[in-house]
Amino acid sequence: MAPRADGRLNHDLLPGEKGPQDACGVFGVWAPGEEVAKLTYFGLYALQHRGQE
Repeated sequence: MAPRADGRLNHDLLPGEKGPQDACGVFGVWAPGEEVAKLTYFGLYALQHRGQE
C-alpha cells in the first residue's frame, strides 16, 4: 500500500510491487457465538502449511 499526502494508506501498489499472485491465500472467519480465536488459529495454520504434506 502506498501512503497518501495526508499520511493514510491507500490500496495503490508502490512502483515495483506485485499484486496478489497464484501462491497467495485468503482466509476469513465469520462464526457468531463460536470460539473465533481457535478457528482463526487453525485456519491460518492450514493456510500457511498448504501443499507441504
